Amino acid sequence: MPYSDMGIPAEELLEQIFTKTQNLYKEICHSESDASSNHYEIFRLLTDLGRILINAGDAVLKHVAQILYTNMRICDGIYRWGGEEFIAILPDTDMDGAAETAERIRRAVQASICHFEDLDIKVTMSFGVTTIDRSKSIEDNIKDADEKLYKAKESGRNIVIK
Repeated sequence: MPYSDMGIPAEELLEQIFTKTQNLYKEICHSESDASSNHYEIFRLLTDLGRILINAGDAVLKHVAQILYTNMRICDGIYRWGGEEFIAILPDTDMDGAAETAERIRRAVQASICHFEDLDIKVTMSFGVTTIDRSKSIEDNIKDADEKLYKAKESGRNIVIK
């Protein structure tokens, strides 16, 4: 299932999928076929629904990755971190420069629409920006960025926190 943590307006996506599901369910349940056939059709519907959600999530990740790559310098590194998170390394960039880059990407993602099958998925992103502290471990540096990211999510999402 696409995560709203990724910035997907889950309510809108789920509403579109629910409407599709409801229409298919009505079609199945009101058909003249026997009950066992209806059970099979409902199972098939749920299987198809799971596939749609997984594939929609993959489409959103590819969509966001494309925006990231087009908004980063050649010397920057962008890495997928976990399910729906990314880490960006911006060499020779201070905190303000990194926050400006994150804001530019945030606006580009917000202005875009991910098209998947017959769904138009509006995507937003939240960012936690920090500078690397060489006295800390990699894990602690990532933890600092993560804390800012969660603060962004708790603050209403679709923002950059530095």
